[in-house]
Amino acid sequence: MSTDSDTSVEMQPSAGFSRRQALTGIGVGGLLAAAAGFGIATSPRLPKGATAALVDHHLHIQGPAVTAHLQKLLTEDSKLDAFSLLNKGAFAERTGVDALRALDTAGIGRGVLLSEAYMLSSADLVRDENAFNVEAARTSRGRLSACVGVNPFRSEAIDELRYWVGRDGVVGAKLHLANSEFDPRSSDMVDRLAAVVRECRALGLPLVIHPRHAADYSREDAETLIDQVLSQAESLPIQIAHAGGWGGLDDATFAALGAYQDAIKAGRPGMSKLQIDLAVLVQAPWADGAQLHRLVDHMQQIGLDRFLLGSDWPAIGSPGDYNRLLLGQLPLTHREQETVLTNVAYHLEADNG
Repeated sequence: MSTDSDTSVEMQPSAGFSRRQALTGIGVGGLLAAAAGFGIATSPRLPKGATAALVDHHLHIQGPAVTAHLQKLLTEDSKLDAFSLLNKGAFAERTGVDALRALDTAGIGRGVLLSEAYMLSSADLVRDENAFNVEAARTSRGRLSACVGVNPFRSEAIDELRYWVGRDGVVGAKLHLANSEFDPRSSDMVDRLAAVVRECRALGLPLVIHPRHAADYSREDAETLIDQVLSQAESLPIQIAHAGGWGGLDDATFAALGAYQDAIKAGRPGMSKLQIDLAVLVQAPWADGAQLHRLVDHMQQIGLDRFLLGSDWPAIGSPGDYNRLLLGQLPLTHREQETVLTNVAYHLEADNG
């Protein structure tokens, strides 16, 4: 069972961390929290008049398969500083009941579970981990929905996606391009990823995509994804995680946001139902004011209706904690806050759950 202080295993590291850490998904947000003894209870309160989000679009539970995988890595790499700093709760199983409890505490009605099955190298284990997430959604009486996870470059990816289409509780698929070792500078990998997106379009299976693969991620990398991969989605709903980055705010994230902004304004293919989540962009109560204003400027230029709240629970705290941390610092008007709080992903609007 998780706690509000559990650390996520989904985010990606900044420059200087090992390739292995990147592939396992150990994150800079969790490292900052652990290293600094970060107490999210000290985060700002929600602005006066603001309410809880309708939906948390970015949650992670963790079943036996991923838990065993991460615990094995913890044993193998026990001397790495990054692992020593992480809250050990990140390596424990978390269930749908835990997710519902976190939503209840925050006053949030619904949540989306993003399966971490993309970490696994066995087709059977991928199926088991996805089933763990889908069962949690299916038995939640409509409060939880699941996006199954796949590594799009593994041979079983298409079959796994096809298996879950139309099943109760499933609203989409999660692609974590960093964990899957995607290189946007490889034409072969770009072509293979585009084929997966075309298949998802044919299946009517919306996508949540974590695009950033490296510390030196560039606007050109984001444009490659937009022009050669997302263009294949046409009108398929797409949710871009972490505002196109991997958590936190830096020049690479803003460069990616600029690329999405220009593509949306130009009406490029694949942009009609593209939305962007705000998961763990703000990681401390003392976030840089200039960066926050820069983020809000992009949000306003792109359109506030395209931005989704998501906590990446349990990255730096509970869903309610992250709502307060983010909205307590972003320089949004009350009307803009309400827009972001009440936005719902396209793939949930079509869901009967």
